[in-house]
Amino acid sequence: MWQNALTIDRWAGKPCFGCDQEFFPEGHVRSNFLCNLGYGDFANAFAIVGLMVGTLGVTGLVIGCMLMVRETRLAVRYLTEEAKLALR
Repeated sequence: MWQNALTIDRWAGKPCFGCDQEFFPEGHVRSNFLCNLGYGDFANAFAIVGLMVGTLGVTGLVIGCMLMVRETRLAVRYLTEEAKLALR
């Protein structure tokens, strides 16, 4: 079922000079947007989604660890200040 699905790939922003020469040899027409229609492989799409989700998870863990280290440093600093005040 998935093998027969139609996909669209966007080529906007990529050089179209070869396509212009191939399809519009007169030179009075220039392409701005190319759209590739064909039968796609959804395994690649699932792999890309999995990679994006994994990257998001790792980013969340890194940010969480950075926040935890920062909060721990603040806690140690304030505990040190309280201990100094208590000894006076």
